[in-house]
Amino acid sequence: MTTSTSSRRQLWLSVHGWLGIFAALFLLFVALTGSALVFIEEMVEVQVGEAAQASANGEWQPPNVMIDRAATYAGDSFQPMQVYYPNTLLKISSAFVYGQGGRFADSPEDEVLIFMDAVNGRPLAGWRLEELWADIILHLHFQLLAGDAGGVFIAICGIALFVSVFTGIYLWWPRGRVLKKLAIPKLHGNLRKVLFDLHGFAGIYFAVLIAILAFSGTQLSQPSWLNAVLPADYEAIPPTAQQDFETCDSGQPSPDQLAAVTQRFPTRTVSIYNPAFGDYPAHIRLKGAGDIDAFFGDIYAWIDCNGNTLVTDLSQADIATVAALAQYSLHSGRIAGPIGRLLVFLSGLVLSLLALSGIYLFLKRRLRKQPNRQSKRPGLDSGS
Repeated sequence: MTTSTSSRRQLWLSVHGWLGIFAALFLLFVALTGSALVFIEEMVEVQVGEAAQASANGEWQPPNVMIDRAATYAGDSFQPMQVYYPNTLLKISSAFVYGQGGRFADSPEDEVLIFMDAVNGRPLAGWRLEELWADIILHLHFQLLAGDAGGVFIAICGIALFVSVFTGIYLWWPRGRVLKKLAIPKLHGNLRKVLFDLHGFAGIYFAVLIAILAFSGTQLSQPSWLNAVLPADYEAIPPTAQQDFETCDSGQPSPDQLAAVTQRFPTRTVSIYNPAFGDYPAHIRLKGAGDIDAFFGDIYAWIDCNGNTLVTDLSQADIATVAALAQYSLHSGRIAGPIGRLLVFLSGLVLSLLALSGIYLFLKRRLRKQPNRQSKRPGLDSGS
């Protein structure tokens, strides 16, 4: 190995090590909570019990019925804001109405979920969002329970992880006999050698998946940071829809107007409905099999109170918008069904292994170099 190659390798080794030691402990929390969130539906089902189970067959009640019944159930002070239909944000058979205040809240600003049977429109239970284990783990995953500042820090860690993946590939890559190095390592010898072999083996096989999770996690946490690559405003209200809404005499589209929108898409199901608020027009999100956004679907239907509708099919947009649309599905693994969820779960466990083994290897390397540095200090060996 030439001197220049050796120096370059030492540089990337230092970059890889310092990036890892900066972010490793925090990424350990992110990795473990990310693996746990693969089972977010199971967490909700265990905690809320039968409220997560509802009628499986039958036509769903329209959004206005869901909102009216949820508001009656939750009390006059409940402010409904969104209707989530079954198998949307949570892959459960119940729907839920998201809002603030009401008899299940401790304050008017508290976020509340009213779980409902979408077929008969019957409220099943009310929960404060912050009481749900899934919400606590989600905030730990994206914000370390530290609010916006925590979200910024996690995004920085995501960038560090993304860069670390590629420096790790460079350091792993052999000058020859790649297939031999891809073989399962023989885990014998001292602890440092075992962890070194495991670190390289697990890291190279999961490098692409971890890089995707790091990039998509950063984009979801701080979308404006990557706006030059992936547009952060693809969900913005179209100007025409905004203008139509501002000319309306009333705030909400009628039930017939809502029904007319859904009838235009017989092969799609309603995933989420947002009623109009202030200067924000109502809209329905619809999804079908194979949509890029596996949670909410690719189609927006903006509706003003006069029944004017503007439909936006995001899957037909430019490649950057389509890529932005896919980030949530990519990060959760939903874009690839059960296999995708399994890969995300395993990636979280592998990242935990990489974080712990990386800390050990970095500290071990620094401690091994320390005596050599001390011996070179003037007078140390002579006792002066």
